[in-house]
Amino acid sequence: MGQTIKAIDRWRAEVAADARKAFTWSPPLSLVEWSEQVRRMDGGRAFRYSFAPYQREIAETIYNPEVQMVAMMMASRLGKTETVMNAIGHAIDAAPRRIAVMYPTSSQAEKWSKETLSRELLAPTPSLEWLSHSGARNPDNRILHKLFPGGALTAVGGNAMGELRRLKASFLFADEVSALSTEKSDEGDQLEILWMRGSEYPDTIRIAASYPSMVGHCRISRIMEGSDFRKWHVPCPRCDDAIVMDRSHVVWTPGKPEGAVVRCPSCGDTFDDDERRRAVADGEWIATKEFTGTAGFHASGMLSPHPVQRGFESHLHWVAQQTEAAEKAANPERARRVIVNTFDALPFQGTLEEKADPADLVHRREPWNPADSVPDGVLCVCWGADVQKDRIEVEFVGFGLNDETWGLGYRIVYGSPLKSQTWVAFDQMIGKTWTHPQLGSITSRAGCIDSRYQSAKVRNWTRGKHTRNIFAIVGSTILGKPPVSVPKRVGRPPVVVYELGTHEIKDIIYQRLELVRDEGETEWPQGFLHYPAVEDYHDEYFAGLTIEDSVMKKGADGNDYRWFEKPRGARNEPLDVRVYAMAAFAIARPPLPALAKKARDGVKDAPVKKVARKTRKRQVWAMPSL
Repeated sequence: MGQTIKAIDRWRAEVAADARKAFTWSPPLSLVEWSEQVRRMDGGRAFRYSFAPYQREIAETIYNPEVQMVAMMMASRLGKTETVMNAIGHAIDAAPRRIAVMYPTSSQAEKWSKETLSRELLAPTPSLEWLSHSGARNPDNRILHKLFPGGALTAVGGNAMGELRRLKASFLFADEVSALSTEKSDEGDQLEILWMRGSEYPDTIRIAASYPSMVGHCRISRIMEGSDFRKWHVPCPRCDDAIVMDRSHVVWTPGKPEGAVVRCPSCGDTFDDDERRRAVADGEWIATKEFTGTAGFHASGMLSPHPVQRGFESHLHWVAQQTEAAEKAANPERARRVIVNTFDALPFQGTLEEKADPADLVHRREPWNPADSVPDGVLCVCWGADVQKDRIEVEFVGFGLNDETWGLGYRIVYGSPLKSQTWVAFDQMIGKTWTHPQLGSITSRAGCIDSRYQSAKVRNWTRGKHTRNIFAIVGSTILGKPPVSVPKRVGRPPVVVYELGTHEIKDIIYQRLELVRDEGETEWPQGFLHYPAVEDYHDEYFAGLTIEDSVMKKGADGNDYRWFEKPRGARNEPLDVRVYAMAAFAIARPPLPALAKKARDGVKDAPVKKVARKTRKRQVWAMPSL
């Protein structure tokens, strides 16, 4: 009986407390207050602006009635999406309204809803956890559309114009806006359509966020140009001047990135990574342009608050090593673009605005003849071949350290690919031997032949030749494809076929054709293309090598790539076969350092001795997996 009375008393107390709470007015939490008092991160930890203090003013600006739009052009992993997640959580829990979120594609919007919204915002935050459930328990909660008291959240892709037309919301967020398709359509610009979806509300919040892309193709930079362009100024630990740190201020001894420090652009003194972090914590946003309605925030990866990555002594060490690695990458322009876009948070200005002049390439040929001996730097030979209705064109290319290549000969085997004698002559051609001053006689290590024309004949010829590193290839027209994709087995019996990202390889070739060795330099630039002064490499060859023009286009992943296209009726076989030879080298992956050591030691390849084979019972072997 006593326990029953106690239970009733507890119930009465709880009811009274709930009643007092229900009838007691308390002001709603601001976005900043809600973020630190209510929001929980993945794992249950509380959100704190002290971790990345530059996020606080952005949050405060979102609800500023004088601000028509908030734009964030910021480096990766600086928390721009996290800042908006707080605002969305606040708009669901403390200040309900209709919310619309747009990503470049519907699949990206779905991924954001599953991985970011549900797992990192809704599920960890107690007051929002119920909205992470779906199915029979909560039929109004779907992946791309969620209902909650006082509002709704809808996520769409910029490629789903029908969904965009049906939207209306007073909280509009567009993420990765620089990756939105720029293809013209009758529907109009996706971003402008999204902004119009909030035109019937007097207090619509508009937020655009992204790291930038290419100069002339970058939406977020265009928005930022119309903003007050705020930058995070930090006090120099030495002179106390307010400075904006960027990657150009990071200095180190070449080859020793672990010693990287920041050099103050004001006083010239240096400071380490710990001092950089303390300076970031003491920084402030300062507008660099007049405010006209759009508050813009620009921040580079120099503000990174995250712990030091594994294997690095500091964040500055990582920055220096990434910068050095970009210069040594197979596609330096692409690697530099990634750093400029994702770390510097700046649009990238491409250097390949004009292709190499074929006349200049003819004049820079070098006085050596591969028929006598290949240059010392050649460590292996690969070839690429292109099949036409009356001939097969092939180029032999020498590969060495430092990504240098040497043209060793351009040959044409005349005859129809439908005739067996053409293939016999071609097989004899690719068995050619060269003389190397240290390695002795060398033959081709690998080769690729295009199978777009007369596919059955070409693939039949390559069948079984994978043991000689001879492969059929097909070029991909999809931008963003890697230079060499995982091979496929086609037909019965199967033949190994590789798909090539031809636009990517052509981009590399065109960049390397621009390289020159300045007067007085003793080393060739990384990736230099050498050509001998022989009749194989004549005016027509270099005209065909440089015949294609390039323009920037967006790939399926939203990134910008160079698209190469030849004029109608023009011949581009010299470019194609060089692409295939480079693919053969990438597939074979010869051990260049070991071959270089053999060349230094003067170890020549020993002739192959014929050994009498013992009679064995015949066995059937399956084709090895590649």
